[in-house]
Amino acid sequence: PTLSAGTQARSFWQHDDPQAPLDRLKDMLTVYLETVKASGKEAISQFEASAVGKQ
Repeated sequence: PTLSAGTQARSFWQHDDPQAPLDRLKDMLTVYLETVKASGKEAISQFEASAVGKQ
C-alpha cells in the first residue's frame, strides 16, 4: 500500500494539467490518508505481536 501511495504521489506531482487547488489538495489528502492507514495497521500489528510475546 505504501508503495502504491508513493507512486500515486509521484505521478500526481509530475502531471501539470491546470487543476483546481481544491482538487489538488483533495488528491494530496487522499494519498496522505492511505499512507497513514497503511503504516497505522503495520504499527498496530507490531504492537500486538510484542504485547502477545510478553505474556
